[in-house]
Amino acid sequence: MNSMFEGNMRKLLELVGENVVMYSDGGGKAKAAQVPVAGFDLVFKLIQNLLKMYEGRFALDFLLVNGSPGLMLVTDDGDRHVYSFAFRHGKIRSIYSVANPDKLRHL
Repeated sequence: MNSMFEGNMRKLLELVGENVVMYSDGGGKAKAAQVPVAGFDLVFKLIQNLLKMYEGRFALDFLLVNGSPGLMLVTDDGDRHVYSFAFRHGKIRSIYSVANPDKLRHL
């Protein structure tokens, strides 16, 4: 796992709501979940698998997405994944993942 997450994982997980839903957009041009992934356990498992799949082969940057904090994961082969979040009652209720290169050209 990326060392940035090792010390902060517990804090990060405290921000995620039990009924979180993750939506992915690959636009048919990038790997992405075909349907929304719902529930803390399934979303956590998906994120763990992604981090394991790209272990040691990505950089992570913070950026603003529509005026709110977000993350951009860039793989060694140049693929980009941008993550944004919607909150409710102080917890992340939705995670939006965009990997469609057509939608990320401006970055």
